Amino acid sequence: SFALQFVSVPADFINGLARVQFPAYAQLEREDPRLGAILVNVLRAALFLGLPILGALVVGAPEIVPAIWGDKWLAAIPAMRALVPHVAADLLALQLFTFMQGRGRAGLALALYAVWSIGLWIVAGAAIAFLPTSLPAIATAYGLVTGAVFVFLLVWASRYLRVSLLRAILTPVLAATAGFAAAVGVELACGSMAEKVFLALG
Repeated sequence: SFALQFVSVPADFINGLARVQFPAYAQLEREDPRLGAILVNVLRAALFLGLPILGALVVGAPEIVPAIWGDKWLAAIPAMRALVPHVAADLLALQLFTFMQGRGRAGLALALYAVWSIGLWIVAGAAIAFLPTSLPAIATAYGLVTGAVFVFLLVWASRYLRVSLLRAILTPVLAATAGFAAAVGVELACGSMAEKVFLALG
């Protein structure tokens, strides 16, 4: 719970974008090119604003967490890292849910949200049953379910608008993934180097 609350800050922050754009989703005609352009811009904005915050939180967690909450919560950091796919997919899923509701598909959105919630319980429960001591496994289960819901929403919206939303967001997603991987790699390399120096001096 601590890890999830910590890394969900970007999703809570970006949620305001969806509320602002809801009237445009509801008022524009399906054939209006502005409708697709608005959704693409919102998805990109969610990525460009949310992913850097998420990356800074996760990469900086070893310093942020003990400074504010104490060393006992350092054990949650592996779960935070495993939750990155869940939060990244959640950033975009929130925008797509709002788009679906704005286009008059509230029933479908509600049904999908129910599937999402139930899926989280089932898959997380399975992770607990098979790997009861692994917080990263439970966090990974969250990412699998939220990722599947996001893919469904993306496919639905792309077909509805007859545009490739994946192509529109692929570049920032790949850039963020590469940046996060590089940051974690540098952190691991520096940690390993520091450990070697400590052992040599000891």
